[in-house]
Amino acid sequence: MSLALALLLAATAPEHLTKGLELLRAGDGAAAHAELVHAFTLDPELRAPPDGAVAAARSEARAGLRTRLDDAAAKATLAFTAPPPKPASLESPRPYEPEPLLPGPTQKLPEKEKPLAAGGRLTVGLFGFWVPQESRGGPAIEASFGAPVGPVRVGGAAAFFVGSSLALSLAARVSTVSQARVAFLAAADLGLFYGGSNALFAPFITAHAAGLRLKAGRVGFEFHIASLSVFWLGGSTFLFVPQSGFAVLL
Repeated sequence: MSLALALLLAATAPEHLTKGLELLRAGDGAAAHAELVHAFTLDPELRAPPDGAVAAARSEARAGLRTRLDDAAAKATLAFTAPPPKPASLESPRPYEPEPLLPGPTQKLPEKEKPLAAGGRLTVGLFGFWVPQESRGGPAIEASFGAPVGPVRVGGAAAFFVGSSLALSLAARVSTVSQARVAFLAAADLGLFYGGSNALFAPFITAHAAGLRLKAGRVGFEFHIASLSVFWLGGSTFLFVPQSGFAVLL
């Protein structure tokens, strides 16, 4: 069967030779070379016109055939000289016995981070304020509460102002939340102020634009580094009050 197939393939060698010569005359050297090498691989003794390109293709084909014959001979030699496979052992395999564990230091599991004392819902702090238009200021005590709602904390804040006159404020507050030990803090307040030297009511908004939150065990620390409140006194009168403060998150 193999011999018949080889003879059949060799019979097609003249066709590849003819096609290669036509491509060579047409100037397609790469395609002509491939056809000529294929023709001489099928029949190394195939007659062809004397030409340098034809001779080079015949030499390449013979070199390829020689490499194949050498490889086949090496494989045959290895097949006849390789030792026979060893018979499989008739003994049943021994059951797997795990090696005894040597005593060693026990590995400690990472400790789970403890929640804050009040679950992070209550904040008590102290901040200072300054009213440039009245050249007065003072400290204020603040308490706030809230609960996480998605990426923010929603709640409220109450403050008691101490200075040249006393005052109170109540506000709704929205602030950022984070599970990281160190995180950026920002918040916004919308509320109502009462008190001062004129005992007035004034709605206000506060932007806590730059802050920092640190977690340390059962408590956290909040730093409101740069905050600004805007109080509306009626008509087109506004008071701008910068603030800065510190709080403990429970």
